[in-house]
Amino acid sequence: EPPRRDTRPGAPPPASPRARPLHDAMAPEAEGGRRGGRRHIHGPQTPCVPCGVASGLMVTAVLNPWDRALYLAMVRQTCFFDRSNWRQPYRGVFQTIVQRGLSSGLYFPLEEACSRWTGSAAAGGQLAGVINGALLNPIALVKHQNWGAKEGASFLQTSTHLYQHSGLKVFSRGITATIFRDAIFGLCFSFRKTMRSPGQDERTTFMGSMAFAALGTVLSSPFNYIRNVTYASILATDAPTTRSLRSLVEATLREFVADARKQDTGLKAAHFIQERLKLGWGTARVAVGMAMVDLMYRSCCTYFNDGG
Repeated sequence: EPPRRDTRPGAPPPASPRARPLHDAMAPEAEGGRRGGRRHIHGPQTPCVPCGVASGLMVTAVLNPWDRALYLAMVRQTCFFDRSNWRQPYRGVFQTIVQRGLSSGLYFPLEEACSRWTGSAAAGGQLAGVINGALLNPIALVKHQNWGAKEGASFLQTSTHLYQHSGLKVFSRGITATIFRDAIFGLCFSFRKTMRSPGQDERTTFMGSMAFAALGTVLSSPFNYIRNVTYASILATDAPTTRSLRSLVEATLREFVADARKQDTGLKAAHFIQERLKLGWGTARVAVGMAMVDLMYRSCCTYFNDGG
């Protein structure tokens, strides 16, 4: 039975119910709490950059050999398991950790903020991908340069070498392909949020994140291929390239299609496309990595939002 209101003269007004925090009202689907004595993690209540950075650093350190082998296999057009791709597996790991750490540290909090700002998880995922890709493109360029170089060099040495030969404009190389790639991926990866519900098992959530990350990787793979070829084109010569991005993309796609048509059968052509784009192991790498960072990020944010 609800409490009766005191109607006597001078009686204080009834107490209003406790106001709901603003961030909870804006994002009710992001609440995480204890139900039935068990904690279920649905999403962070507030964007947490330190949690993103820490999660990205740990996952990147573990998966760096996988990243490097994928890039070298794509550039050298060799088998993923070729021994040469797995030599010095932690070469360039510092640049990778810096880029991936910043990428994760920015992407997940940025996705939360952009989703609330736009009122759409899909638009927020796309916008976060575009901003993230544009900001971190210079670091990604230097990282890929170190991976493909014959002799080891520090981040500063590689950056200085690129600047001396091509000027500041070299650090924008590949940014267009990166933006398109990350926008497509961000859109697909954001769909994982539509599959979550209160009380959902974490294994189901993890598999859902992997599935949508894999979908985003497949759909954005043509732009990823163009991006890697654009990065590697600077390695091929010791002088700045004079081709525009458009001509480079056209030449790359023409060569790719021509090589696919040279295959004897449709099955071989499909295998060629899969191998060249590294859809198998490349897709698995992104799916596993993003799902791991997503889980660790949400767990970390929930821990701190609940006061430890």
